Parts: sequence; structure tokens; C-alpha cells
Amino acid sequence: MLTIQITHQHKSRKVTVDPSRTLAQNLFIQGFLKGVPLCSGIGSCGRCTIIFHNNPPVPSRKDHAHFSSQELEQGLRLGCVHYPRPEQSFELLGAEASRTFSWASQDNPVCLGIDIGTTSVKWCFKHADGQESLGEVMNPQMGAGPDIMSRMSFARENPQHRELLNRLLLEEINSVLDLGHVPDDRICVTGNSAMIHFLLDRDISGLSVAPYHLDYPGGTQEWLVYGAGFFIPALLSPFVGADISAGLQWIVEAVRPCYPFLLADFGTNGELVLAISPDKYIATSVALGPALEGIGLRFGSPSGKGVATRFVLSGQGMDPGGSWHTGKVSGSGYISLLGHLIRLKLVSPSGHFTRGQSPIARKIFSGIRDGRLSLSRDFFLDGRDIEEILKVKAAFTLGLSFLCAQGNVSIDKLQAIYIA
Repeated sequence: MLTIQITHQHKSRKVTVDPSRTLAQNLFIQGFLKGVPLCSGIGSCGRCTIIFHNNPPVPSRKDHAHFSSQELEQGLRLGCVHYPRPEQSFELLGAEASRTFSWASQDNPVCLGIDIGTTSVKWCFKHADGQESLGEVMNPQMGAGPDIMSRMSFARENPQHRELLNRLLLEEINSVLDLGHVPDDRICVTGNSAMIHFLLDRDISGLSVAPYHLDYPGGTQEWLVYGAGFFIPALLSPFVGADISAGLQWIVEAVRPCYPFLLADFGTNGELVLAISPDKYIATSVALGPALEGIGLRFGSPSGKGVATRFVLSGQGMDPGGSWHTGKVSGSGYISLLGHLIRLKLVSPSGHFTRGQSPIARKIFSGIRDGRLSLSRDFFLDGRDIEEILKVKAAFTLGLSFLCAQGNVSIDKLQAIYIA
């Protein structure tokens, strides 16, 4: 173990770190990166940026891609690609947590739903007047890895890591419950199977190693340490969780659907259910990664103030709306942008830039230089980000094709597709 000195928000303290872990991982374990939307080692988000006061490491390839020569000379580095050295001293920059919430009604809330996703935690207070107050915060576990398997690997390393992941979720759920009083029997907490196990501090061995199995099936009332209670819907399989069973419950009871239909939950862990008949369902899951949450993309960000969430095609080109001033784009914004580019034949189905023929396509194409489409001084789209979206598309297509083959249902026979 090593001792290093860290400065953050004008406060400095010495901490003991593990030299076998990156600086970003050590910072997360020490509590510095709680709730920060990290790309978890991809090297694109820059939210683990540090500036060394002494003994800076040699810049890596990812450092060169992210910082200018002047910034590198000043000591700026990405914490996710470097390891601690004895007696190092540095300052952590840009590590801001992201939370959005506002009350939509003056009436007291009558029920509460919380969904624990791998990348974000979202919640909804329902009011007596029918209004809904929505909130979202990054999953505070992001520093342990961007996906389920990396976090379970982190938790299995030692009991302290498992306790950390449990505590982070408990604190986040408690903070949501503190926003407004709702009776215990009117609170529902959903999430994928791994997140539910972390929240309840259940044994995760059945989710970590093949053959995978569930030790906790869900469908029970649970209580936090200080007594608040909530209901957890059934977990359908090791990688098809309570969020899916809650979604199916709503579709069946509120929508009264025609069969067959598909429910697709687009998250870091993509879950799909093919409902063939009222008594026959087939489910599967695929690894989509965090791109749809805006994580891992060069200018990606969770939705929020100043973040482009959609693009509109106008005579001037791609218009993200007047409030776009950060250069940040959400996952839905990237999907919207790529949708326009594909329709204009400026991006091929395989993800390569091509020359469109319409006047507006030629105008936009003029902004492509060195394999990059620049839409502002602070934003460009390149092949690497397109590839991340293509991975999501490929994984979803694989899951859908697998379900249809298993259920002997052709895609054109689906009566509806419900997207969560």
C-alpha cells in the first residue's frame, strides 16, 4: 500500500491507496467519485482528470487524445489509465455528481417507484392530482465499473468492496425516500437482478459465475436499516430483473395487449421479453453497454441542463435547440443525430461516412474533416462513437433474433413493441 496526497474542492488529505489499482479506482474507493458519471476506463469522459503537483507519469495514448500538449506539460492526466506512485500529490478536477429532480405538484405524493439501473437511478413520485415528479441520479457505483460483471468482480475481491457497493445504494435510496413521505406499502423498488442483490446485500455468487442462478426470487416486502419499507417485484432470471416484471405487469393490466408482443428494456443490460400468449413468455438479456445513457461516448452525458437530447433537421443543418451550450449530448441525442445522418445517406448502415446527394446533405457533408463531423466548436462525431452505437444495435438485433427463433415467431407478426 502507498500513501498519496489528494486535493479536491480546495481540501487536501493524505490517503492510503492500492498500487495495483488505477488512480480513478482508488479515488472511487476513497469516496471522491461518488455519483460521478464516469466512462470507467474507456478514457473518453475526462471526469477523472487530475493535475499532478509532482512526479507526473508519462502521458498515455488516451492522455494524448484527450489533452493538448500544453495541458500535458501542466501535468494533466486521466486517472483511469495511471497507477499511484510513492509520495505523489495531485488535484482532482471536474468530478461533479449529476442529479436532477423537481416537484411537479403541490399535492402530497401517494406512491413512489424507484428503478436502480446499472448506470443511473431514476424515481417517480405520483401525486393525488395525477401529476408525476421525476428524478434521476447517476448510480453511485459507476467507479467500480460500467457494467454488471465488472461490479460483481469488484465486490467478490473482498468483503469491504461488497459492503461499499451496498452502502452506496442504500444511501442513494435513503436520499430519495427523504424527499417526500410515502407509506411503506406504496413504495416499489425495481432494478436488474444484480442491483437488487447489491441493495439487499444478498449473496451474488449465483450471478457471478456460470451456471448462473438466483438465490433470491424477489416478490417480497423489504426494509432498510432504519425501518423504511418497500416492495420488490419478482426477479425472472439472473439477468432479467424486477424492472422487467414490473413493466410486464403494467402492460398486461393497463394496456391489455394483443399477442404476440415484445418488451425491450434498453439499459446497460438490455432485457427482452417475447410474450407469445397470456401464459407463455420467453426472456433473454444482452450486454448493451452504457452508451444509451450517454456514458463512454466522447461528448456523451446524461440528460440535463444544456445537454442536447435530440436534433432537428432544418435548412441550416442539424439543430440541437437553443439551450445547447455545453457541447454535451445524451444517448438519445446521439441516436437522433445518427438517425438523421442515415436518412440523408451521410452515414452508411455499416457506420461509415458517405457523401449524400441532397442539397442539405451536401451542406452537412462539408463539415466532415479527417473522419469527423463537426457541429459546433465543442462537439464532433467520429467513427469511434458511431461504433459504440453500432454495438448496441448489434446486441439488440441478436437478442431479438434469438427470441423470435426460440418462440417460432417472425418479427413481422409482432402486434406491438414496448420500449423501456
